Amino acid sequence: MSILKRLAALSDVSKLPENPYPPRKLLPYILHFAKQQKKLLAIQFTLNGTAALGLAIAPFFLKKIIDIINAAPNPAEAWPQLIHPVGQYVAIALVLRLIAATCYNALNATLFTSTYTHAIRRQMHWYMLRHSLSYFQNDFAGRLANKVFDAGSSLREIVLILTGSLWWVTVSIIVSAFSFASSSYWLLTPLAFWLVCYVFILRFSIPSIRRRSMAFSDARSASVGRTVDAYTNIQTVKLFANDSAEDNSIVDSIVNARTHHVATHVAVFKMKAWSDLNNTLFMGNTLALALYLWTHGYITAGSIAMVIPIAVMLTNQAGWIAQELTAFFEHLGTAEETMNVLVQPHTLQDTAGATHLRVEKGEIRFENVTFRYHPEGDAVLNKLNLTIPAGQKVGLIGQSGAGKSTLVNLLLRFYEVNEGTILLDGQDITNVTQNSLRSSIGMVTQDTSLLHRSIRANIAYGNPMATDDDIEKAARLAQAHDFIRLLSDKDGNTGYQSKVGERGVKLSGGQRQRIAIARLILKNAPILIMDEATSALDSEVEHAIQENLQTLMEGRTVIAIAHRLSTISQLDRLIVMDNGQIIEDGTHAELLRKGGAYARLWSRQSGGFLPEE
Repeated sequence: MSILKRLAALSDVSKLPENPYPPRKLLPYILHFAKQQKKLLAIQFTLNGTAALGLAIAPFFLKKIIDIINAAPNPAEAWPQLIHPVGQYVAIALVLRLIAATCYNALNATLFTSTYTHAIRRQMHWYMLRHSLSYFQNDFAGRLANKVFDAGSSLREIVLILTGSLWWVTVSIIVSAFSFASSSYWLLTPLAFWLVCYVFILRFSIPSIRRRSMAFSDARSASVGRTVDAYTNIQTVKLFANDSAEDNSIVDSIVNARTHHVATHVAVFKMKAWSDLNNTLFMGNTLALALYLWTHGYITAGSIAMVIPIAVMLTNQAGWIAQELTAFFEHLGTAEETMNVLVQPHTLQDTAGATHLRVEKGEIRFENVTFRYHPEGDAVLNKLNLTIPAGQKVGLIGQSGAGKSTLVNLLLRFYEVNEGTILLDGQDITNVTQNSLRSSIGMVTQDTSLLHRSIRANIAYGNPMATDDDIEKAARLAQAHDFIRLLSDKDGNTGYQSKVGERGVKLSGGQRQRIAIARLILKNAPILIMDEATSALDSEVEHAIQENLQTLMEGRTVIAIAHRLSTISQLDRLIVMDNGQIIEDGTHAELLRKGGAYARLWSRQSGGFLPEE
């Protein structure tokens, strides 16, 4: 067992290949991952072929042994002649086959199966993380995660079947053909007829099984995605008492998946039925022809003793291979479906030669920026020009849909502008790496989402190298330390080690927002974006945090979005947006004196919020 563990330790699934981008055509997609394990596959191929040879050649040695026994006048004279064929039988059919099969199974269990599966999943996860934000917004997270895991298992099974059962049967057929031909070429006739019929059956069955397997894989993933969606949003389901509606929705998707599953197995059943008929004819024809040739003196009794076990072996393998081929094309359909979903082109990529962003001052410029979420849609931002000097604190104001969040998303390069340029310290953000851009910007949003990890891990997400003292200091500044000390989870973790639940559901909105603010403080980025950063906090906590935020904002460029105008009225500059345009720009006092849109919003506020129109 220690040897097997050492073998398993030889593989490193964390490493990426030289070209980590998988192709978008099925055969190159399969070969892309297979080539990464070509040495191991070559060894497996050789070992499995050797084991198959040892089993398939056994009837040939049996024929030679029986012919010697029949020809000898007495047992004593037969023994010297039996030494050679018996030695061959023992060496090849028993010893060599056993060694090859044992080594194949050992390598398969310790290296190939685990390495291949997890290496693919690791690489697909790497590829997925480089998709744009819109890619994830247009699909179920659960469905996509299911596809990543399906990719690993389906591609593994495809290669295992090709190098395992299909290669085994191919070697068996070749060796059997040699054995038949060694007695009489006529014995090749039923074997050839059987093979032609088998290929004909597969030719008409496989396309149907493949289509139905793809449909089943898609239906199953949709069912998983809908289930995960319901569990992720369980609070909403409970709040609206929609348990029955969600149950009916899941039932519909399960019934749809079952329908496609049944259709796949019906196609498989038809293939197996025709295969069984073909196998029966092969056994009967082979035995009848062998007896005919023996009675006419063309073959020996040893040949009959060889032909019968070979026919039985091949028909048994035909039943086995029918099941394996069914699984093969089910996995092929799944692999193709995962490829079509996951291996989409990355719509947002670093340009060739992209450099690392250097933020020395923090000036932000939007120059004639136009943006549409859809090519045929209306412009959300239209020829927008805006310059935010380094260190300036700017508040964005406007009704929902005015373009505030879009402006921020474009600055973070979650989307590409259709026209115009966005510059940070004079550097076009399309010419710098996305990671360096986003590393230079700290952001807190109204809808704060946390990872299902510990409080410590969530705060340290802003700076993975932070010490425990740094994390606690940031939590204190965010007024989060006191409630963190009281937290615990079902695993017995407490305080900073306690888990927050998926998306932070175990915390209140205000607590999540304070964790997000602590994460922002720890990130210490030169540019800050605050999108309703304190909207979920009560007045007392907000007042305590505001002082610390003011300290944090010193010397940094800040963009703040708030419907509660009182929270941003003291900023250096206020910008009022409407329909993707800047309609007013100035300080709080200047805009009130102007008596325009901002003044009307300020006078109409109730409780400090913008009225909905």
